[in-house]
Amino acid sequence: MASSTSSIQTDLLQVKYLEKERLRLARELEESQENCKAFEEMLSNKDKLYRKETEEFEQTRKGLLQEIYKLRPYETEYKRIVKEHQDLLDGKNRYETNYKELQQRFNDQNKILQESQKKFNDQGMVLQRLRQKCDNQSMNLRDLQQKYENQNMNLRESRQKYDNQSKNLQQVQQKCNNQSKTLRELQQQYNNQIMNLQQKYDNQITVSEKQCKELEQQLDDNRSQMSLLKQKNNELKEEAANYQAALGDAKNLKMSDDDTNHNVQLNQDIISLQDKIDNYVTSLAKNKVDVKIDKVTKLLPRYDCQTKIDSKNPDKLFMKAILQRYVLEMIFVYAKNYFDEYKSNKLKDGDYLESDIARKTDELYEAMEIFANARNGIDEITKVTPIKLRQLVYTVLGMRGLGNTHSFIKTYTAHLNNSMNQYRVVSDPKRKEYLNGLAEDLIREVFRIFYFRLKIQEPIAQYHWFKSGDKVNKISMKINCQDDEIDDLVVDLCTFPLIGQNMNSNQKIFTPAKVFACHKSCHIPRLSLVSKAKNTIKYLYNYGENSNSYFDYFDYFDYPKSSNSNGSYIQDNSERSRDVATEKKGGEKREDGGEKREGDEYNKTKKGD
Repeated sequence: MASSTSSIQTDLLQVKYLEKERLRLARELEESQENCKAFEEMLSNKDKLYRKETEEFEQTRKGLLQEIYKLRPYETEYKRIVKEHQDLLDGKNRYETNYKELQQRFNDQNKILQESQKKFNDQGMVLQRLRQKCDNQSMNLRDLQQKYENQNMNLRESRQKYDNQSKNLQQVQQKCNNQSKTLRELQQQYNNQIMNLQQKYDNQITVSEKQCKELEQQLDDNRSQMSLLKQKNNELKEEAANYQAALGDAKNLKMSDDDTNHNVQLNQDIISLQDKIDNYVTSLAKNKVDVKIDKVTKLLPRYDCQTKIDSKNPDKLFMKAILQRYVLEMIFVYAKNYFDEYKSNKLKDGDYLESDIARKTDELYEAMEIFANARNGIDEITKVTPIKLRQLVYTVLGMRGLGNTHSFIKTYTAHLNNSMNQYRVVSDPKRKEYLNGLAEDLIREVFRIFYFRLKIQEPIAQYHWFKSGDKVNKISMKINCQDDEIDDLVVDLCTFPLIGQNMNSNQKIFTPAKVFACHKSCHIPRLSLVSKAKNTIKYLYNYGENSNSYFDYFDYFDYPKSSNSNGSYIQDNSERSRDVATEKKGGEKREDGGEKREGDEYNKTKKGD
């Protein structure tokens, strides 16, 4: 019973499963029927489209058949024409083949024709037979043969022309050979002339260089002799002039025209000094002097120069002007140190005798001026006495000051030569020896003119350095330019100062300044006060009070100068006279018993030199 029940359940499960499968299959069958209907519908549409296209094709086919039926009468004619055309093509190919063979044979025969006339006649007979065959074969071939004959005739004419041209070419070639031979002969003659001229040129160059060296040596010797003669002439004039002629009448402050200290003679001596500076710096010729361009370039900021020096193509005149300014200012530095020294333990063998005389003269001049103003009287001699004393003493100093045996001159001569050798090196030993000796005369002349003889003038003469950027003035400056250019130019470098009297008003010029100018649009304004203060701090930071050389200060700033109304520097030779009075009244005492002055710390470094 239990087994039958389980079997019934199994059967029921199977029935249910089969029912589910039947339903699934029924659904799939319905879907398949729907797909079949859709396919049948699509097939019906395709069939309709096919029938329609078949009908159109049938109509087109019928039309084409009708056309073909219409063209059948022409088919036979077309086949015949095609056959004839093919025959003609075959004949053409045969004719072309035969023509090519004939052409080749003709070319061969044409070549053989030049070798033998007999072979040409035989080949001509063969050619006639071939031509007969060609005439029998086709009229077209005859036409081609006729063209060939025409071409053959043209070829013969061309050959004749070629032969003529060959003859002409040979004649031209012969002429060219003759001309080439002539040209080679001319070239050889030209080369021989060039060699002879080059040899003559080399010989002339050698002789010219030798003569140039001899002339330069003679020029140096003449300059040396001229310098010695001028020095002796000046000494003789100075001795002959005598003190009475130099000073004139006690009340007359004007100097006679024959006086060596007259402003005309003074101007000539200043021009002579300029020539000496020019000779000392040299012309900076490349084959005689080695110029240290990089070091010369470092001098440009010192003078605020706007002109740049091209290391590949430097301006020799501009570098020479810079070195002239450098030489003169170096001597001014030497003079400042010399005159700032007091009579102390350093005073040995009269080394600082001129400095002591000048200082005491300035003190006496100051005292006499105070005396003339403080003491009542109507005599004229008292008023002119301070001026006469000053003129008398500085006349003596201008004639004999810093003589040949002065140790100061010798010391700073060596120093100046060493300084200049940093910027230019003279290769010729004799020339170098001459320049080293010239430095001594140069320092002495600068001292005598700028520090002695300018003080003989009444009023005391001054010198004035024009600064970079000052407006150009042809009256007070020596410059080469057109009048219409003067308003557009400013000073770039002053190489020699202006010398004259009353610089600030009623100016009287002895010697105009030498300057290099540039266009004012190219000039950059000078440093501001803030920038100068920064330079001062930089100097104090780098050197302070323990500098090893008193020239350190000179590398940053100019030596003390007074300033006129337009800001340019004016060196007043009476400045030291006023300083002396100030120091006498309120100066402090130094450790060595002298009076302490501004600049003593700066001059301490001189002791170690």
